[in-house]
Amino acid sequence: MAGVCRWVQRRVVAIVSTTSHGGFPVGVLSTGSQGAANGYGVAVIPGATRSTESLSEGIRRWCDARWPHRAPAMVMQIRRPNVGFSNETLIVSVSWPDGIQELVLRLPPMEGIFPEYSLGAQLAVMEAASRGGVPTPPGCEHVRDDSFIGCEFLTMPFVYGSIPGEMPVFEPWVMALTPEQQATLHTNFIDTLAKLHQPHNVHAIPVGTLRGVGDSIAIELEYWDRYLSWAFTGEPIVVLTAALAWCREQRPQPSAAPSLLWGDVRLGNVVYDDGLNVRAVLDWETATIGPAEMDLAWFTVLDKTMTHFVGKRVPGFLARDEIIDRYQAKLGRAVEGFEWHETFALFRATAIHCCTMTVAARHDGSDPSAVNKNPVLTLLHERLR
Repeated sequence: MAGVCRWVQRRVVAIVSTTSHGGFPVGVLSTGSQGAANGYGVAVIPGATRSTESLSEGIRRWCDARWPHRAPAMVMQIRRPNVGFSNETLIVSVSWPDGIQELVLRLPPMEGIFPEYSLGAQLAVMEAASRGGVPTPPGCEHVRDDSFIGCEFLTMPFVYGSIPGEMPVFEPWVMALTPEQQATLHTNFIDTLAKLHQPHNVHAIPVGTLRGVGDSIAIELEYWDRYLSWAFTGEPIVVLTAALAWCREQRPQPSAAPSLLWGDVRLGNVVYDDGLNVRAVLDWETATIGPAEMDLAWFTVLDKTMTHFVGKRVPGFLARDEIIDRYQAKLGRAVEGFEWHETFALFRATAIHCCTMTVAARHDGSDPSAVNKNPVLTLLHERLR
């Protein structure tokens, strides 16, 4: 998850996530954000990044080692479309004697917003999802040898397509579609999510790769309890601790088989082709195993929250109840305990967003107490009442 809200040009989008902080663009939802604002008035808060010079030399050496028959390679350009705290993403233009190719590299963050970060797990999840019919980045490799650029990394070919962005209502290409086309874009997303959640996809994940095997809701509650302790080492944020306590007390008992969960279910993490079909699902770093409702609730509650703050929505997109109806029909069963799952999703998203604000304050020297003024905390508090 978690880069910052940025402009994504039509037809110049790679297999690169546009993730924001807990699904919420910082400049829209936080008080006193630092950094330059983009065209939508959304402040961009960059995370720490590695030296372009050292990366260039290391990537050149890796290319020569990976494709010796094409050597020598020359790194022509490195671009960074994602400058957040979730990961460091690079688009690399490489020239060989036989032609030019663009690659995408995904590196662990230098200063992250999650206590663990497993590139190997991300690759395993993408491979399992792909076998289940969910389109994922093709040709992805996990390079474990850190001698090239000082850390492990994922690499894959650059793939063209269109991403609806952090806030589709502000994306010109999305708003230029007819309402019928907008509905097609939305339903294709929902159908892809339901396809991912078919129970058989869980069995394609190697044992021990993801948390959630067993009592997945109890496992998640324990994880997020530890997350709060890890992310906020000073005084706890009262609303977050109260929300977690509420989730513990009200937790449902799911009857359905668990699913492979994407984690960061948002339109900004999907690449579309010209026919508005899903071409690739991105950003699997928060994937887990658990009730399918956890993913769907993340999608609906973030949609509701962003609509609340920006005051408008894409006209052709399905309403919440229509989303649920469509999803249930494609999944093959009714959702369970959905109100609880939406509250749990809002708690998780708010915790991540507050953590990102805390890390940003350390990074740019801003006031760390500003996290307590996060307006999403107010929404979460109101939901608990």
